Amino acid sequence: MAEEKISADKNSDTKEKASADKNSDTKEKTSAVKKSDTKNVKNTKKENIHSGHRQRMLAKLNADNLDLLSSHEILEMLLYSVNKQKNTNPLAHALIKKFGSLSQVMKASEKELLSVDGIGNASVQLIRSVRAVVDRVNKENIKVGQTLRDPEKIKKFCQGLFKTVDREEIRILFLNNDFKYLSQELLGIGGTNSVFVDTFTLLRKVAEKRCTIVIITHNHPRGSELPSNEDKYLTRNLFNVLDKSGVYLADHVIVGMGGAFSMAQSNTLPEMWRGYS
Repeated sequence: MAEEKISADKNSDTKEKASADKNSDTKEKTSAVKKSDTKNVKNTKKENIHSGHRQRMLAKLNADNLDLLSSHEILEMLLYSVNKQKNTNPLAHALIKKFGSLSQVMKASEKELLSVDGIGNASVQLIRSVRAVVDRVNKENIKVGQTLRDPEKIKKFCQGLFKTVDREEIRILFLNNDFKYLSQELLGIGGTNSVFVDTFTLLRKVAEKRCTIVIITHNHPRGSELPSNEDKYLTRNLFNVLDKSGVYLADHVIVGMGGAFSMAQSNTLPEMWRGYS
């Protein structure tokens, strides 16, 4: 009888332990499922925040007033084509934060763009392609025959030539005897703070155009529009070379980060600007 009681007690203990273990497993499993459900709900809510975002942005793009779009929104949508699955909003904000404005993003070099976290070669190629398109459109919109005699108009004209240029360039504008614009050409290319001019090439281009009045313009893509001593030396040298060939240098305009500077308007090197008429 004692052995039967001990056996019964053992069986009872085993059953109770098994039942307790089963209940414990069930509770843990239920708890795990609840945590998983809660996590999924949170993720769903997070996804819902961005759900349809691209569609809403594209709807804004198709609206009548494009001026309502901010710079980062324009950049964000531009990056859609090379970032099919990625949220481009943070990329656009990072680019604007680093370079200061949309126009400066367009002027940035390949190396500078790649330094922004998340920007790869495809995005860089897209941005530089857009810059090339804008640059070409600006040049094609220049009206042949417009009069370029007023310094403010000349400065605005020259600023348009360098809107998307990230290297230092020097260009020559060809005018007829009535200061009417004929055409413009690239005269020299430099880095970010220097440029070389071949005077032989300058005289050849002037002879080809058969013009007697020219305007020289160059840019300081990373600096002030104020002329350096080297700029003044270059201007005097070009003036003398052209003058000997019967061509009048009407102005030298420098385009910088802060605007444009007209040497003739400011009377820099006053012995040169004799009020041609």
